[in-house]
Amino acid sequence: MIAQEQRGFTLLLIFALFAVFLASCAGSVAEMSDAPATAGTAGAGGFVQLDENTDPRFLHSARRDSIGVLRTDGNDVYLNGNRVSGPVSVPNNGHVRTGPGSGARVDFRAGPRDCLIRAVDFRSGRLYGETQQCAQQVETQPGAARSGQPRTAYQVRLSGQRAEVTVVNGIVDVWLSQKPGDRRTVRAAQEAILTPVAIEGPRDLTRDEVRQRTEWRAKYDFSRTSGRDEFCRRYAATAVEQNGENLKRKCGFSGDLWRPDYPANYEWCMTGDNWRTAAPQAEAARKRQLGQCGANASEGWSQVLPYVPYVVDTVLGIISDRHSRNSRDTYPDTGAGSPAPTEPGTGGSATPPPTPERPSEPPPTVQPPAGSDVVRGSVKDTINVQGIIDAIRTKMPPIL
Repeated sequence: MIAQEQRGFTLLLIFALFAVFLASCAGSVAEMSDAPATAGTAGAGGFVQLDENTDPRFLHSARRDSIGVLRTDGNDVYLNGNRVSGPVSVPNNGHVRTGPGSGARVDFRAGPRDCLIRAVDFRSGRLYGETQQCAQQVETQPGAARSGQPRTAYQVRLSGQRAEVTVVNGIVDVWLSQKPGDRRTVRAAQEAILTPVAIEGPRDLTRDEVRQRTEWRAKYDFSRTSGRDEFCRRYAATAVEQNGENLKRKCGFSGDLWRPDYPANYEWCMTGDNWRTAAPQAEAARKRQLGQCGANASEGWSQVLPYVPYVVDTVLGIISDRHSRNSRDTYPDTGAGSPAPTEPGTGGSATPPPTPERPSEPPPTVQPPAGSDVVRGSVKDTINVQGIIDAIRTKMPPIL
């Protein structure tokens, strides 16, 4: 019987502590599912590739600051008049110019479904483009070409007053600068030629003709990464991970230091010399703030731990108290250790006088922590599990 009661009290104790743990951790578990997923990198808005001696300016209808990432191959690539060695962030209205033997590629950031990327002030060279979430429009002096369909691939080759528009895949609309309302549709494996006064075509091309017009792209390699690119890729991934910890722990940090998406962190890092000084400082600042947030949260456990011995002592005290009472009821003290006195002349033993009952000693009293309203019950009381839980939770801050 005693063993069964001890097992019952032990189970109640385990339940009390487990309930406290679940109640304090429920918020953190729920928060983990609310962390945003990491966004895609630059390129979701499509890209353009520039041959040597090409000089367009790019405008993004849905972006006010950075519109994408410029990658280079060669030593003669300029962004807004400054020689660059990519990858670098491209601002809105950024002017890209390539010199002899050098090529460039711009991977655009995404925007709303109706976003438009324009290549303007295009005076010479070759531009190859592929659309994704944003439409693309190339504007030359003779006329313009526009594609609004995703996954359209096209090329514009400009020489003097003649613009050749070749469509590899999808559909492109073309028109003259002097007659914007007179548009023609150029489909896959077709080509149209724009002059200041007329549109020639479109006419069909063979597969070899399409390949010959776009084979110049193979001479450039934009897969090579610089030290800045490698650092900024790692920086952006770490920044997103740190912000996830911020959300999971409910630290409440926000602002430019806690950008939630990968592209914004990457492109900020790639801007100017941020990767050399500002980015390492920002990463260290986030780490420091998260450490402070974690230290504050860990104090919750240090405040809870003093209550665990109290709960255990309280339960064990009740068990000991009941065990002592049951032992005295089952095995009363008969004084068997002392010989019974005999009456003179009776020749026999006399019934021993009753032994006065000794008052039982109460079990050790365990004092609760100051301010606690948990009171251990009497011997016939059951453990007030809810009272123990409530007392611990009132003294315990949120636990991560």
